[in-house]
Amino acid sequence: MNKVIQIDQILLYYDTIQLFVGLDGVQTRYLCMLYSGDDTDKYIAIKVSNSRLSELLTGNIDLLQAYIAPEIEREYYNIEYGDNSFVITEHLEELSDIMLPEDGAFIIPTTSGKELLEERIQYHHPIIHLGFVDEQNSMNIGVEQLAGLTSKFQDMLHNIYKKVNRIHSKQILAPSQLRIFATSQGSFNVHMYINDELDLFGGSSMDPTLEYIQKILDYENEELLTEYLHGIKGYAISHYKNFLKELVESKISIKTAWTTPNIEDPVAMLHVSNEKLQRAYEITQSSIELEQESISMIGFFLKVDSTNGDWKFYNVNEEKEYKGKSTDSNILHGITVRSKDYTIQCVKTAEQQNITDKLTEVYYLSDIKEV
Repeated sequence: MNKVIQIDQILLYYDTIQLFVGLDGVQTRYLCMLYSGDDTDKYIAIKVSNSRLSELLTGNIDLLQAYIAPEIEREYYNIEYGDNSFVITEHLEELSDIMLPEDGAFIIPTTSGKELLEERIQYHHPIIHLGFVDEQNSMNIGVEQLAGLTSKFQDMLHNIYKKVNRIHSKQILAPSQLRIFATSQGSFNVHMYINDELDLFGGSSMDPTLEYIQKILDYENEELLTEYLHGIKGYAISHYKNFLKELVESKISIKTAWTTPNIEDPVAMLHVSNEKLQRAYEITQSSIELEQESISMIGFFLKVDSTNGDWKFYNVNEEKEYKGKSTDSNILHGITVRSKDYTIQCVKTAEQQNITDKLTEVYYLSDIKEV
C-alpha cells in the first residue's frame, strides 16, 4: 500500500508523537494513534471528517468511541514511521485489544467552542468570532457601524501584532490580516479567520497578540491595564483607543472568542461590558503619554524646510525614508542635506485625519546630533 501521510496537527506529544491528524495526497484526513513504539513507532489510523474530528476535540466523544465505531466501518490502517515519513503499510478490517485506546480517554474536556474548532479544521487558520451586543441585544447592526468596528478592530490587531513582535516597518503584514467568511446570531457575530498558517500544534504567530488583546479588553483591574498599555505604548494605543471610542459611543459591548493552541482550553472566550470598555477608554484619554513613543534613527536628511518645520530623513539601518514635523523650526537651521549623517530623536504619535477619520503616524523631531 505504502501511502505517505503528512502531519496536519499534533494532538498529543509525550516523548514521541502519540496522537495526530494526518493528510494523504488528496487531503483525506486520518486520526492516527500510537499503539506500539518498541522498535518502530506504529499507529492505528481511521479516516475522519471535520465534524467527527470536532466532536473529538470538544470532548463529545472519547477516543474509544471513535475507533470502535469509525465513520467508515471495518476500515482501519496501520501506519509506520521510518525514513522521516509516516507510511500506511496495511489495511485492516478489525483491531486487536492492544490497538484500542482506554475507555474514557478524551482528548480534552468538553468545551462550548465546537463551531470555532470546526472552522479551524476547515480553513486551517486561527479563527476569531467578534460579537457586538447593543443595549437591546437586537442581533443586528448598521452597515456603516459594522464596517467601522471591524475596520478599527483590524487596525488594532495589526498594530498590536507589530508592537508585540517588535516590527517597525510600515508595510502591510499578511499574518495579521482578517477575512470574514460568515456571520451568526446570539449577538451579531462576525466569523473571521486570520491570514496566518497554523503550526503542527494548532498555534500561530498571532497567539501572543491575541493573548495581549485579551489582557487589555478583559482586564482584571485598572492598575494591570495601565501596565499592559505601557507595554504597547505609541501607535498601537491610538488604535486601541479608536476601537474603544466607537464601542463606547455606540453603547455596544463585545463578545469574542478565538482558537488557541492549548489542547486543554482550545477556545478563549470573553464578554466585556460597555461600562468596562468605557473605563478603559477613560484611562487612555487621561494619558497622552501612552500614545507617544520615542524613536531614534541614524541617517541623513533628504529635505528640510526651516520655515514650516517639515523634513524628510533616510534611515540607513532600515533603508527607508521618514518624514515629519518640528514643533520648533529653528532646530533645522544649519542642517546639511544628503552629505552629512545625523542621529535624530523623534516622538512618534498618531493623529486623526479630519475627512477620513483615519489615524496616521506623525513624527515630531525633538533632537539632532551630527555623527
